[in-house]
Amino acid sequence: MKRSTVLLLILALWAAIYLPGLGEAELKGEEGRRILPALAMLENGDWVVPEVNGRPYFRKPPLINWVIALSVEATGQVSEWSVRLPSVLATLALALTLGWTGSRWLGNRGGLVAALFFLTSVSFLEKGRLAEIEAVYVAQTGIALAWFMAAWARREKGWRLWLVPGIALGLGILTKGPVPHLLFFYAVAVALLWASRELRELRSAGHFAALAVMAGITLAWYLPYRAATAQMDATAVMTEQLAERFMGVGLEWRNLLGAFSNGLPWILLSLFWWNKRVLQALGERDERLALMVKALRWPMLVGFIGLMLIVGMLPRYTLPLLPAMALLWAAVLPEAPASWLKGWHWGNRVLAILLLGVALAAPFLAKPATPEWAGLVAVVLGLAGAVWWIWRRGGGEPSRLATGTALCAAGAMGIYGFALLPRISLTDELAPVGPRVHAVVPEGVLVHVVDPGYEASLFYVRRPLAYVRKAKDLPPEARYALLRRSAMEKGKKRLEGAGEPVSLRGEGKKEFLLLKLSAESEKTPRPQPSFEGTGDSPEI
Repeated sequence: MKRSTVLLLILALWAAIYLPGLGEAELKGEEGRRILPALAMLENGDWVVPEVNGRPYFRKPPLINWVIALSVEATGQVSEWSVRLPSVLATLALALTLGWTGSRWLGNRGGLVAALFFLTSVSFLEKGRLAEIEAVYVAQTGIALAWFMAAWARREKGWRLWLVPGIALGLGILTKGPVPHLLFFYAVAVALLWASRELRELRSAGHFAALAVMAGITLAWYLPYRAATAQMDATAVMTEQLAERFMGVGLEWRNLLGAFSNGLPWILLSLFWWNKRVLQALGERDERLALMVKALRWPMLVGFIGLMLIVGMLPRYTLPLLPAMALLWAAVLPEAPASWLKGWHWGNRVLAILLLGVALAAPFLAKPATPEWAGLVAVVLGLAGAVWWIWRRGGGEPSRLATGTALCAAGAMGIYGFALLPRISLTDELAPVGPRVHAVVPEGVLVHVVDPGYEASLFYVRRPLAYVRKAKDLPPEARYALLRRSAMEKGKKRLEGAGEPVSLRGEGKKEFLLLKLSAESEKTPRPQPSFEGTGDSPEI
C-alpha cells in the first residue's frame, strides 16, 4: 500500500463518516458560545476581544471564534454547516497527520490503522462534528504529539524534533489556554527522551526556538488583547476559570467512566501495552518501537486517570491524549493474538449485516419525517458493498480489519444523517425562534435585544440585532424589542403602548417576548448574506 493510497483512503472514510447530515441538527452544547462571538467579529470588526450578545467574553482565547468566522466568510453563508466546517476539517487534518507521520515509523498500513482508530473513536464521532473547541484543540495537540513521536522514532533531533510541535502547541494556547495540552505533550516528550537517554534535547537550540515560537504566537494576540481590555479585568476572569479546574482532589467514578468511554472501542487495546508476549514480539520486530510503548504506557495511564482525580475536570479534558494512544494501539496491534484478530473480523461481519438491516428499515424509523432518499440509497448500496468486502477480504491483516470497522462507522453515520436527523429535527427548540421572529419583523429592520445573557437561539435570527442593557435604554427610534419577561416587567414605563407580545422559547426553554414598539416606518433593507437551513433564505 502506497502512502498516497493511505491518505486517499483516510480522506474518503473521513468524508463518509463526518459529512452526512453535518448541517441538519440545530446547535447544542457549547456551540453557541463559540459561534456567536465569531458572528460578532464579522459584524463589528473586532477580532481581538470576543463578544457574546453584545458583551465581552473573557473565558476563552479567540482562535476557535476566528476559524468559525473565516469559515462563514469563505462560504458566504451563516448555517450550521458553515460553522461546523472548521471542526471537521481539523479532524481531517489530524487524521491525515496520523496517517502520514505514522507511516514513517509504523509503515503505511500502521499509519492507516492509527488514523482510523482516531476517526472511529466514540468521542470523535460526536465531538468531531460540532462547532466546539475540542475538535480544533485536540487536532493541534495531536499534530504536535504525532510529529514528535515520529521524529523520536526516526532518531531526529533539534529543529526537526521540536519546531512543528512548537507551532501546534502555540495555536493550542490560543484555543483553550496552556492547560492541559502542554502537560500532556511534555509528559510524552520527557518520557521518550528519558527512555532513550536524550534529555539533553530539552536544552537544545531547537527546543528553545520552539518555545520562542510558542510564546510569539501567544503574545501576538495577548498583547493587543491586554491593551484593549485593560479596564475590564479580563485576565482575572480567564485566570479564575483556570483555577476552577483545580479545585481539589477527589475521585468521581462518573468522570472516570466517561473518560474511558471516550476511547471506546479501541481503548481496550491498551491492555496489550502490558502483555509480555506482545512486547517481546514487538521488540524483535523493532527495538525502538518496543521502547516507545514501554516508555509511554505509564504516562498515558497516569495522565488519563490522574486528570480525572482532580475535582472540576471533565472527561473531555483527556481527549488530547487520544491521538498518541491511537498510534500506540496501532504499534502493538500486529502482534495481537490471531484469535483476537479473528474475533474482530467476525464482529465486523455481524455489525455490517445489522447496519444493512437498519438502513433498509430506515424509512420506517424516520417517520413522521421524510428521510433524504438519495443519501439513504447511497448508504444502503455502500453497506451492501461493505458486507461483501468485509466477508470476503476484510480479515487477517490489521489495516483491513480497521478499514472494515471504519466502513461500518460510515454506514452508521449515514443512517443517522440521512434518516434519523430529519426526525430529530422535528423536536428542535432553538431553530424555530428564527422563523417566528421573521414572521413579525420585516427583512432588514433592526431588532433591539435587551440583556439576553447567553442565548444560542439568536443564531437563527436573520435580522440586524442591537443590544441594550435595560429596557429603559431602548432608543426612541426602536421598532422591535426582544427581551425576557422579567426585563419587560422592569421596563413598563418605556414599553407603554407596545403591541401584543409574541412568546418565544430560547435555550433551556427560557421565555422571551418579541414586542412591536410603535408603527413601523419605511426603511431601506440592509444587504444580508445568504443563509441555509433556516427556512428564510434571501440571496445576494
